[in-house]
Amino acid sequence: MRSLAHRIAAWRGGNIAMDFTSERALFDDILQRSYTDDGHGDGHVTAAGLNLTNNIAGKKPADSIASATWLVGPGLSALIAGRAETRELADRFYNEMISAHQGPPWTWDAETIKASEDWLKELAQGKLAIRYLFPSLLLPSISHVASVAERSIQWRDATEVAIALVLFQRRHGAWPQTLDELVPDLLPAVPPDRFDGQPLRYIVRDRHPVLYSLGNDRDDDGGRPAGSPNQAIPGAYGPVKHPMTGTEHDGDWILWPPLPPQPAPPWEEEVTSDTTEPAPASEQ
Repeated sequence: MRSLAHRIAAWRGGNIAMDFTSERALFDDILQRSYTDDGHGDGHVTAAGLNLTNNIAGKKPADSIASATWLVGPGLSALIAGRAETRELADRFYNEMISAHQGPPWTWDAETIKASEDWLKELAQGKLAIRYLFPSLLLPSISHVASVAERSIQWRDATEVAIALVLFQRRHGAWPQTLDELVPDLLPAVPPDRFDGQPLRYIVRDRHPVLYSLGNDRDDDGGRPAGSPNQAIPGAYGPVKHPMTGTEHDGDWILWPPLPPQPAPPWEEEVTSDTTEPAPASEQ
């Protein structure tokens, strides 16, 4: 257990860094292949460029553009933003979102993140979807990437705490009443909850330990798990709504011990029927 804890701690070189250099380069490369070049950083999209974007994104821009427009170059230019405007728009999105996600998540600029995400959704679904076809199809979900990184950090930290808890129980025959009892002998410090920066939450309930995070709703429910454990695992750092009822997620993210498997909700259950005929008596 101690060796495992040391291996995990060796990975603790700070937070997981996010770098979108390759995504920016890919976007620039697609513009290079999809637009003409007027020698001044601008140009208009080509039919070959639309086909390329279709293949990469798995979408069909032709479905949203009148077939006659596809045959007329000026018509395409009137509908879809030029190369310079598209590049400027993508740069603005990258810069705003990367800046808003600096530091740990409890310091993120939530207002800017929401505004940028709403703007990108409007591009993808609103009246401007055709004009800004390339950004709406190709810009990455930076918030999702950031959330995945933070989720990995929280699992790493929780694993270190879980190991310390088990070692403490083996030494003393009982679970500690607080995580502070693990410091500094078994744990250098109590790691933070990635949702608010406060120490991870811990209780002993019915003589069993529960290590948990606030989760997406950002309030302490006393270690009460969400109705479905998957609802508490952060896929994003904003309110999560129930897929059927539309109500916001409530409950904590139980980090350790693992919750027992839960039955699938009704909308995820597979409806099956046993239509297999009984085997002949000679084969039974």
